[in-house]
Amino acid sequence: MTDSRVAAPGARPRVVFRPGWRPAVSSVAVLVLAVVVSAAFLSVLTGAWQVRPIVSGSMRPTLEPGGLAVVEREPIAGLRAGDVIVFRAPNGTGQLVVHRVTAVVQVSGGALVSTRGDANGAADLWSPFHLSGPYVYRERFSLPLIGYPGILIHTRLAQLLFLMLGGLLGLSALIILALPDRTARTFASFRINPFRSKYQPIER
Repeated sequence: MTDSRVAAPGARPRVVFRPGWRPAVSSVAVLVLAVVVSAAFLSVLTGAWQVRPIVSGSMRPTLEPGGLAVVEREPIAGLRAGDVIVFRAPNGTGQLVVHRVTAVVQVSGGALVSTRGDANGAADLWSPFHLSGPYVYRERFSLPLIGYPGILIHTRLAQLLFLMLGGLLGLSALIILALPDRTARTFASFRINPFRSKYQPIER
């Protein structure tokens, strides 16, 4: 909040700053955003969560083409029929598939799994197959229409950008929290005149 006091003719108006609640709210919002961005980045980086685009209609109406499946890493021992999982097709192509488990039997070193797409009339040709390893990625929820941009999250460049963005947001929040009066005064006392190349004080 600012207050202009009466000044002598020709004198530069004096801007008096009065602290308010807006700087604190802004800093908290920036800090929360920084935490969210950093948490999302770390989850993808550590492999706890992944995002996978839906490129076919084999899982309609549960998952529509062009959507994004958000999957979480879980112990394979907890896998149950009805779960939607991400796995590499055991046909030599290495293609990532997002299908529903129709049957599962726990075996040594993994599980014997049968899968099928919700829109398909029969089980996948490779069923049953051995899903090896201690973990499996299970679908938690999906987001429509943003599937293909989700691929970028798994690239090194995107992960670096996420890290930089989280760091910048966190640094900005810390600066605002540490110097609330000075930060608020800076934004309250000056404005940019689009027709001149210098800053001018706000007159109220």
